[in-house]
Amino acid sequence: MTALINRKTHHIGGVEFRNPRKFQLLAVTVANSAVEGWEPTDEQIRALADAYDHPQPELDAQLDRLRHWRVPVAKPAITDEQALAHTFLNPNGTLKNKLGIHDKADLDEHEFVQGSLVGLRMLQRGFKIASVDDLCRINRALFGDLYDWAGELRNYNLTKQQTLFLPPNVFDNGIRSVNAEITALKRQSRPQTAAYAKLLDELNYLHPFREGNGRAIRILIELLANEKGQYLYYDAEDDEFIQALYDSKVDVLTRKLHLTALAIE
Repeated sequence: MTALINRKTHHIGGVEFRNPRKFQLLAVTVANSAVEGWEPTDEQIRALADAYDHPQPELDAQLDRLRHWRVPVAKPAITDEQALAHTFLNPNGTLKNKLGIHDKADLDEHEFVQGSLVGLRMLQRGFKIASVDDLCRINRALFGDLYDWAGELRNYNLTKQQTLFLPPNVFDNGIRSVNAEITALKRQSRPQTAAYAKLLDELNYLHPFREGNGRAIRILIELLANEKGQYLYYDAEDDEFIQALYDSKVDVLTRKLHLTALAIE
């Protein structure tokens, strides 16, 4: 089986990249969605590469507005499972969305394609990270074209693969803890993988959104690394890495994350 991303030959799929920084940012963008199951075609990879090379005035304006977007105050808690399902799900189980997509495969593909385009642009432009509010802005940027609730803190319990994430009634404590971790990391001149792995794990346990947590979190972590002139990467096809994200195994995440210098354009 051919690896999706070949860091030795600078290939993503069947597409070769000669610009080192362009390869780095596209590789981590593709990996971010590949962890969630995306299998991009070469045509889709070339479309991302083309977007990297050309102005994106509408998207840039959207991202500029998001820098000033205020995270809404959390709504009253939803504890009734039927009410929760009615709020978020279509009768067939897909997430309700602005585009009226009911087919899960189509919805996933739209998330992957649009989210990758936006995520790449955020990495290309740089997006300063200061707190969990910026994670909310990233989630809204990635998924705001699909979901009204994108970027809003959840007000209900959330479980995935038998993992119960932080209950919303203690979000204030969780957010303070994460913000302290972000501040501590930003004070380091050259953070190591252990610091990024710890923050990744804490953010994953917070899991503040209905959907798109992992993708928004990994973009935030990469942006923090890029601020330091670092490039953080991982193998998106490594099952042990993916499982460690769910199992909260910081030691495995530390071992599976890799750092190198961010290439100069």
